[in-house]
Amino acid sequence: MWSVLRCVALLCVKVDATDVDNFPKMVELWFVFSMIWSICCSVDEDGRKKIDAYLREIDGSFPNKDSVYEYYVEPKTRSWIHWEEKLKQGWKLNPRFRSRLLLCPLA
Repeated sequence: MWSVLRCVALLCVKVDATDVDNFPKMVELWFVFSMIWSICCSVDEDGRKKIDAYLREIDGSFPNKDSVYEYYVEPKTRSWIHWEEKLKQGWKLNPRFRSRLLLCPLA
């Protein structure tokens, strides 16, 4: 499993360190994102609900819709954006595909 710091280091490549006004916020957003998908991803559904509630309690920047697991960091807006917004408009899952064969377009 990847460590949180390794995830942050890889993701911070998209952060402009010379932008002194926004750099701390971006590092914080990427740290929380990395924590969610390294440490917090190993829990069951009940654990995810608890983590979602806790993260929302300590960080009010998440949108109210869905859980914290449904969002990624958008570097351009420096905010949380729903994963579904990454998908092309009108994208639908083909019912003939098995989920184990599905590749989701994330970038």
